Amino acid sequence: MIRQHYYSRKVKMTVAGLVLLVLCMGYYGTERYLEYSQKIDIAAQSQTFLDDLQKTQQAERAFTLKTQEASQDAALKSDQELTSVFPAEADYTSLTRLLDDFFKKNNTSKNPIIATDLQFDQPAEDDKKQFTILPFSMNIESSEENFYRFLAFAESSGTLKGKIRLMDIQSIQLNFPTEEEQTLKKSIRFNVKMSAYSQKNNNQ
Repeated sequence: MIRQHYYSRKVKMTVAGLVLLVLCMGYYGTERYLEYSQKIDIAAQSQTFLDDLQKTQQAERAFTLKTQEASQDAALKSDQELTSVFPAEADYTSLTRLLDDFFKKNNTSKNPIIATDLQFDQPAEDDKKQFTILPFSMNIESSEENFYRFLAFAESSGTLKGKIRLMDIQSIQLNFPTEEEQTLKKSIRFNVKMSAYSQKNNNQ
């Protein structure tokens, strides 16, 4: 009877110990699981942060490249616009074409304007040696309306918006027609002396 009681007590103690061990293991396992879950969550959050940071850096690099390209395009466009009004050399050909285009565009039967005897002098530097001056002259016969249009054309030169070669009028000499010519043609004939400007040519 005593032995049975002893074994019953021993079994109870063993069972209690096992239960306690299971509870301890369960608690330890739960703690380890929670700790592991937290580490998984931290790792996932860190990876998400790194992914977002990488996307942000890529977007910033793309924006920087686009900005640089836009700046380069703007600088190139500005250089081209500047060259059109203030070329790097005298460039007789472009100046002649510019004048021809103006006269062809504005010459009509009702409002004629015709230029003849276009002559260029040798280009020379200004007194301060900052730019080059190309003197030229021509004879023009035009209606009164186109006479003032030509003056406005010369006056508007040198602006980036107008893209007209920088030039100015040095002098105008009017050739007054006879009364008969004035009655028949009603036009103005004049000789104009002008200067076109370009950047200083260091090779001169």
